[in-house]
This record gives sequence, C-alpha cells and structure tokens, in this order.
Amino acid sequence: MQGEDPDGRPVVVRSFDDEDTVFACPAAQFVCRILLDAHHPYTLAHYAGAHWFMTYDDGR
Repeated sequence: MQGEDPDGRPVVVRSFDDEDTVFACPAAQFVCRILLDAHHPYTLAHYAGAHWFMTYDDGR
C-alpha cells in the first residue's frame, strides 16, 4: 500500500457481531457524515442540540 493515496481507501466499520460494513469514502467524509447526516446508519446527529451527561465515579 505504500505510495497509494489514503483518500482512495474505503472505511470499514466492524459491528459488535463481527459484521463488516464498507463505506467507499475518505475517513474525513465518513466522520462528517456520522456527525451531520441523520440518515447515516452510524449517525450521531440525533445527539445534536441535546444535552446529556455521564456521571464520573472515581471509586472513593
């Protein structure tokens, strides 16, 4: 792969059940789509505008 354009490589997502999904796009485009596209299969867009908090427990 040396010398090959990294933007030409697909993004592969492996699910918890070991199923691979290939996206024929550069990594930067994939990240933008999961953040902004509400119809993307791995979207995070539904969190936009919503506030959510995670508790932190340091074990003390």
